Amino acid sequence: MASPWKYDAILPMVTERAGLGFHFSSRDRLEESIQRAMTRANTSELPRYVQLLQIRDDLLEDLIDELTIAETYFFRDPQHFDLVRETVLPEVRKRRGLDHVFRAWSAGCCSGEELYSLAILLSEEGLAQKSHLLGTDVSRRSLARAAVGVYSDWSVNRQGKLNKESHLVPDKDGYHVGAELKSRVTFRYQNLLLDQAPSFVAGTWGMDLIFCRNVLIYFNSGAVKRVGRHLFDCLSEGGWLITGPSDPNLSDAAPFERMTTPFGFVYRKGHPSVARMSPQGRPPSQPPREPAAWAPASPSSAPVAKPEAVPALEQATSASARADYAAVVGLRKELENTSVGSVLLVRALANLEGSAVALGALKRLLEQHPLHTELHHLQAVLQMDLDRYRDAADTASRMVYLDRHGVVAWFTLGTALQKLGDAKGSRRAYDNAQKLASKLPPDQLVPLSDGESAGRLRVAALGQLALLDSNVEVNREG
Repeated sequence: MASPWKYDAILPMVTERAGLGFHFSSRDRLEESIQRAMTRANTSELPRYVQLLQIRDDLLEDLIDELTIAETYFFRDPQHFDLVRETVLPEVRKRRGLDHVFRAWSAGCCSGEELYSLAILLSEEGLAQKSHLLGTDVSRRSLARAAVGVYSDWSVNRQGKLNKESHLVPDKDGYHVGAELKSRVTFRYQNLLLDQAPSFVAGTWGMDLIFCRNVLIYFNSGAVKRVGRHLFDCLSEGGWLITGPSDPNLSDAAPFERMTTPFGFVYRKGHPSVARMSPQGRPPSQPPREPAAWAPASPSSAPVAKPEAVPALEQATSASARADYAAVVGLRKELENTSVGSVLLVRALANLEGSAVALGALKRLLEQHPLHTELHHLQAVLQMDLDRYRDAADTASRMVYLDRHGVVAWFTLGTALQKLGDAKGSRRAYDNAQKLASKLPPDQLVPLSDGESAGRLRVAALGQLALLDSNVEVNREG
């Protein structure tokens, strides 16, 4: 029987928090990583370090950051970006219309090169003003580097896909991302395993495209299934998920449509008019299938229960839980009469028809239910999705007025002010959010949070505060 490894007490904590799996053939590398993290924690005593990890989330997350290899560069795996340019974008525009705001998420964005690459591609395709780009990571240090947006020559010149002169500014440290490109992206702390998804608070809903590349290789099998299901639920109908060539198969995690390409798996969330792809990763020549036309049942058909037999709100709640947004919208007239039904309707419209349509409906619903805080929250979320950050800040301020102790209200205000460049106001809002969350039991679910706990929202607010602080340091150095 193998003798216990001296670090055996540490890795289960990391697995529980982040779902990471480790190959013990690389114990030497793991030991070096743990020792570096211990040095940053100002201790050389292993028992003391274990105690600190049990009571300090920041040290545990620092260790998680150390244990994951964070190597990335602009347009890494260029075939994936070719697929987005040549297949994904044309398909989404054809299916959802030219006015649709394209929503993309880099899940496990590391230091930001992947998300900035997507932003550059969308800019070159004329979609800079019609896109919403989110980057999330569990590493606060990586997020800080992403928010700063300064990259070495190695990171910039590794692939020949980047027109540096058009998108990056050379300086003494290498290259930095220009203000316009930065304004197109949002970076946010998120733990793919622990945080709720989809979430209107975190912005992980209705995604047309998710990149989750070279992330799942670190997870154990149980975590892979959990995260795979989360990613599926965060996609809009017909949305695309691209993983890395070495990432595990997600077919058992959720009912994806999986396509095998020479550069790895590509997944779809089923849609009646989704175009199929060939094994080479190109769409077939035949047109996409059209949805089957609805026809009334013949007199000889078996009797079907009338929808009226179940109250509309109950039907809509059930349909929303299984992401059948068309069924929710079909109950529109009945749902508009109540505030709870209105919330379900707006969420369904946002996922099914986009933020602009949902926001248009919401304006009228707020006239009927002017004091319902969740409708104001949805309004702020949709306004931010459409780059209307000043309007979103005003809406979030009304949320705070309606509920001064609302954690999500302050968090939403912090997000809007951060995008407006109001660092002082954003810091105050996020700080209020984390302080209010800290007064609640860590496992208590927070209203308006899509099922998130007070402890996880506090961690998220602290992560955003860390991003604000990283930008302050860069400005001082500059």
